[in-house]
Amino acid sequence: MISDLLQSKDSEDIAAPSESWQAPPPIPQQKSSPAVPETQPSVSVEEIDSEKLAKAQFERARQLAHDGDREGAISVLQDILRNFPGTQAAEIAKKNLGKTHGHTPPA
Repeated sequence: MISDLLQSKDSEDIAAPSESWQAPPPIPQQKSSPAVPETQPSVSVEEIDSEKLAKAQFERARQLAHDGDREGAISVLQDILRNFPGTQAAEIAKKNLGKTHGHTPPA
């Protein structure tokens, strides 16, 4: 079978690349970029992760409130204050808890 394909007349159409074919030119090497100046504030991976996790928890609290689970939302907001102090989500959670009647945010 394979030998029939190799010997068929159509196999002439599958020829080696022509002599005029050339390989593409090499890709030029990029110069390395300069180092980031030390004047930029450094943020640790832990801080970024804490912000992301706190934001995700805040979105969860928002969804619980939207679904009518007020107590569940309050509980999640309190967890944010306890587990992610100093994050933007904690500041917003504190403000939201201050707006709820009968629940005061932890100090």
